[in-house]
Amino acid sequence: MLGPIKPEEAFLIFEKLCSEKARVLCLGSLWGWRLTLTGAISVSGNHEVSLVAEGGEGELTLRLDAEDLLIWYSEPKDETISDGVELPENARDSSCLSLGLPLRVPLSTLKGPLKTPWREKLFFVELKEEIE
Repeated sequence: MLGPIKPEEAFLIFEKLCSEKARVLCLGSLWGWRLTLTGAISVSGNHEVSLVAEGGEGELTLRLDAEDLLIWYSEPKDETISDGVELPENARDSSCLSLGLPLRVPLSTLKGPLKTPWREKLFFVELKEEIE
């Protein structure tokens, strides 16, 4: 893992993926659910990032300025992506944005010493063109 980055830095990376019309894979496991979605990135000026599904039949939208959102820049080979999800060959050498979703209870509402809890994560990986 290369390390944590600021939301503004992540937004610039998502903007670049959007401008390049890159094909992006999002993987994650969310509170017992598994997510696999492929599509194109769309951004808005208020720190919203969407992954619009291929065919335009759905989308996943996130706010990068949400309280307690953690973001890492890494390479898929350095990540434990998701149990039972196989990373495609054309994504293994790409960079990866990992989002540690906010805790179900915002930290600002808690008091006292806390241990770092487990976070649900989403992984955004650019899919390179298939090699023929």
